[in-house]
Amino acid sequence: MMRPMLKASPRKAGCRGELHRLRRSGYVPASVYGKAFPPMSVAVEGQALQQALRRLDNHILELDIPGEGPHPVLIKEIQRDKVVGDNILHLDFFRISMTEPVRATVRIDLAGEPEGLGKGVVLQQTLESIELKAMPQDLPGAVTADVSRLVPGDTLTVADLAMPPGVTCLTDPDTLVVTVLEVQVPSEAEQEEMAAKADEGGVKESSGAKLSE
Repeated sequence: MMRPMLKASPRKAGCRGELHRLRRSGYVPASVYGKAFPPMSVAVEGQALQQALRRLDNHILELDIPGEGPHPVLIKEIQRDKVVGDNILHLDFFRISMTEPVRATVRIDLAGEPEGLGKGVVLQQTLESIELKAMPQDLPGAVTADVSRLVPGDTLTVADLAMPPGVTCLTDPDTLVVTVLEVQVPSEAEQEEMAAKADEGGVKESSGAKLSE
């Protein structure tokens, strides 16, 4: 599969007004850096970026860098709007060599669900991403954790995650990923009793206002 291509345009660094202008015009500010390369401030077209991200399978794309042409880069960080999560505010691209290993943080996807989930069984995911090291072509977009066979009391740690060939996990293997718990669910009779009491008592609410004497 061919890597997505994204064109970068030069921009002025350190100017807040310029950043606002770029975003209003549909562009996203970004930085490009690498081991033997000076940092460069660029901008990428927002719609083209979203299309590239949808096609991305392992964090690596081809960035058409001003004055240099296409170069493979790793998306190191995406800064998103806290209110509108799909709105990307800034990106960091790291230039890589396809013949040298890279380190990247990838998400953990859960597959399946424990029996009884939502009926007294609760699944808690305490770790959502891990750090991996691999050759660029071997780097996965995500690592899958199969939770379909878990029962209450079971846990999954990083050590339980299956790594693709050629991939090394750098996260502590003892780190907890998933826990399955059983919670007490009221019986139908108990639920009916609680509902009846609520209807009888109602809900009292004070406005905080006081009458003058």
